Amino acid sequence: MDVGTIAQLTESFVFWRVSTGGPGLPNEGTPWVSAMPVWHTHLSEEEVWKVVMFIYDYSGYQPRVTTVVAAEK
Repeated sequence: MDVGTIAQLTESFVFWRVSTGGPGLPNEGTPWVSAMPVWHTHLSEEEVWKVVMFIYDYSGYQPRVTTVVAAEK
């Protein structure tokens, strides 16, 4: 994963990508189709989260936070 890309992604999306890997994604998955293996069959959920947090730490970025704007009454 490009370190510039990681800043644009939420941690839940990175978790999903690490868990599911890249092969076999539908055409809508482009440009995310890759040779990255499926990891959820080899790693526990906790281990996948550790990988995700390592990716953010290594890249120097923090997970993107989605802000919710309250509707005016």
